[in-house]
Amino acid sequence: MEEDMDNITEEDRKKMLEKWAPLRDETLEETSRRFQIVIGAILSKQTQFSMVLKAIRTMKENKTLCPDGKSLNPEKLANFEWEALHRMISFVHYNKQKSKHIVAASKLIVERFRGVVPTQPDQTQLLPGIGPMLSSVIDIVG
Repeated sequence: MEEDMDNITEEDRKKMLEKWAPLRDETLEETSRRFQIVIGAILSKQTQFSMVLKAIRTMKENKTLCPDGKSLNPEKLANFEWEALHRMISFVHYNKQKSKHIVAASKLIVERFRGVVPTQPDQTQLLPGIGPMLSSVIDIVG
């Protein structure tokens, strides 16, 4: 059951921002930060947030996915084999499906949105693995 994110309280908004703070790296450009939040959102379904953070760190350690070691690159992820990503994040629940979603979402971001995560919730929901609730999270946190 999805929460009604339109009626989120200010207190809940603050809690959400605190939880997602590790992915809201202010040293990153907005485009990179929002992309990282999308990846975190895809990974977060039925997964402890500590495992989401671990998966993002693991992906950033891969020089193919993250040449600068700092920000995940949608173009690199769009061209990455989901099977390799699946093995890389094997500790995440439903890693096979999430790996497919991450690669497909990256491709869509690159091909349809010119490498920039859309800001409109109806467009964000077009990304594989992102429904209304996660779209709202991306909107609030991103």
